[in-house]
Amino acid sequence: MAIRSRRRGGTTSTRTLNRLRVVLDRDLTAANALDRACDSHADSPVFHLVTPSPYWDLGVGEVTPRGLLCFANRVGHALLKAGMERGDRVAIYHTNGPEYFFLGLAVIRAGGVAVPISSGLGLDALHRHVEASDSRIVLTDVAQFTARIKDPGVLPTVRAWVFPDLPPGFRGSGVAVNNPRCTTPDALDAADLAPDTTVLLAHTSGTTGPPKLVPSTSAQLISGAKRHYIDEPILRRNRTAVAGHFNHLVYFVGFYSSLLGNLPVWPIGNGDVRTILDTIASAGITIFFAFPDIYVDLYRHGLPANRLTSMRIWVTTADVSHEVHMRAFCQVGGYLCWRGRVLVRSVFVEAYGTSEVGFAALRRIRFSFSHIRLDRQVGRPSLAGPRVRIANAAGRSVHRNSVGRIVVKGPTVFDRYWDPHDERLHEGPVDGWWWTGDIGRQDHAGRFYQLDRAVDVIHTHQGPVYSLLLEEAILTHPAVCDAVVIGVPHGEGAEEPLALVIPHDHSDVQPNAYRDWLRTHAPAAARVDEVLILAPEDIPRGPTGKVLRRVLRERYADRYLQR
Repeated sequence: MAIRSRRRGGTTSTRTLNRLRVVLDRDLTAANALDRACDSHADSPVFHLVTPSPYWDLGVGEVTPRGLLCFANRVGHALLKAGMERGDRVAIYHTNGPEYFFLGLAVIRAGGVAVPISSGLGLDALHRHVEASDSRIVLTDVAQFTARIKDPGVLPTVRAWVFPDLPPGFRGSGVAVNNPRCTTPDALDAADLAPDTTVLLAHTSGTTGPPKLVPSTSAQLISGAKRHYIDEPILRRNRTAVAGHFNHLVYFVGFYSSLLGNLPVWPIGNGDVRTILDTIASAGITIFFAFPDIYVDLYRHGLPANRLTSMRIWVTTADVSHEVHMRAFCQVGGYLCWRGRVLVRSVFVEAYGTSEVGFAALRRIRFSFSHIRLDRQVGRPSLAGPRVRIANAAGRSVHRNSVGRIVVKGPTVFDRYWDPHDERLHEGPVDGWWWTGDIGRQDHAGRFYQLDRAVDVIHTHQGPVYSLLLEEAILTHPAVCDAVVIGVPHGEGAEEPLALVIPHDHSDVQPNAYRDWLRTHAPAAARVDEVLILAPEDIPRGPTGKVLRRVLRERYADRYLQR
């Protein structure tokens, strides 16, 4: 394959026409995307590694498409040596970081199906996903293997293990990736993929049960990446940092977009607050993306304005973000500046989407001067996103401001769950419409509101109570850092709200004082009868940082019944 680098004035040119060419490229696939990137900007740094990579030739520094092609081809050869055949599933269970995308890209390029499994999942969950996906090869690193697996015999169906370097004393069928630094890629042609070829099996967050495998085809991944150029016209001069759970589908789609569009990214694998703040300050980051759990950690730590002066846009998706938290980030940085003066503080963008949807379905932008809303408005449909509507139980659209189910339809929406067992328990799209599991409404101005997950609605004697609305009200208390509201049994088949509050550090407000304040200052939260004070570590979270409310409901199921 010939690598051509288009240059102008000694630097790689990244014109808008280049992105238009990507959007119009009908032959672009998840396998040949790396070739396309090399044709456009082979030596231009795209990924700027913040933490060390176990693959020493990547190290901490810059990763160009040419360097990534060298890496992907070497990993591809290692996979073929390990016996991978076309369409084989390959599990990726790695120390959290951008290597999830780099390794997934190599698997797809070589003709396999990447199965990224969260590094935070334990051995039982790993075994379940390996079995469900029928993965016979596992890509991992020494640190993750030593900490989580230890013995290859615990996964007897795995026939080969691929490492950067084999662990000392490894007893199993292992292959080490050849690691010398290279300038010319080893020959490995990209697999020829049909649009409907499954290339990725990403798992869900597991908030309503064990995480489920969601297949993505080549066309769905590339469609999501292309839509970023239409919906999010980020310029080359923007510097984006991302943190969180890199096994998630949203990171794969985003990194494909960055790779093809030559958009510089600083991936932060460990999610540590200090590392995030250091990266923003030292690299002059203008856009930051993470899931809500990372934002809550930053909020709890505090937002030093003098270290966030470069910030323009904060972005999140995949879970509920609360108004109080988002507004705090709008008080630092500057979205619009003139002659050194900040005219408009940074903005916060909340995108509504799930693994099954594959792209942001709804979006809302918050400014520092935006009206404070505690009604869970999540915005309007994205410019390039899927269709969204509110439906009743029969699937028919309801009138504006009527409560119903949020359903989504579009080219990035998944077709089915991978595991037939999951498909029986959780239906796939019906007539192309995916039932997200969320309760919501749409007002007369076309704005959507996410009121609650259907499984989290609190069914009281007086009617349904939405836990998310209660949380929004509770967070207005000046001593509250975070809050979770669940419904617990209250006799005769009904439930009552129980508020679990995490106070700010050094706050010694008593539970009854919280409750009394809410009844006076936040009428929307007057239904809360009891408040419990917890520490952050008392809140169970899934592999992508989402609160596991089902675990909390089990933990406090007899809270009111014991009275």
